[in-house]
Amino acid sequence: MPIDVTCPTCGAVLPAPDELAGKKIRCADCEALVAVPLANASPPPFANEEPLSPPRPRDQDERPVAVPRPEHKWEEPLTPPGQKPNVLTGGAMAWLFFLAIFSLGGLAVLALALMPLKA
Repeated sequence: MPIDVTCPTCGAVLPAPDELAGKKIRCADCEALVAVPLANASPPPFANEEPLSPPRPRDQDERPVAVPRPEHKWEEPLTPPGQKPNVLTGGAMAWLFFLAIFSLGGLAVLALALMPLKA
């Protein structure tokens, strides 16, 4: 009686003679190599077919322990202790902006003042 083998590549069912049990044959449709199982071998059981064991009852000593979570202070930046964060605030940024504008303006006035007049 031939052994029916399913090709894992294309899904075709191939009848294999009994003397090819334990060997590989080539699929007629996709030409992939397919292993022929032994004639008396049963297919391997699937993982979901095994019966589940009932849950083990808990002892009084096995109660879950509440682990305290660390408190985060999101207002403070993460810096090493004793070191202040190196951050420019909005006011400092505004002063730097105005200083840059006035410096560039002063340089422009100085450049215009030093330019020679053309006659």
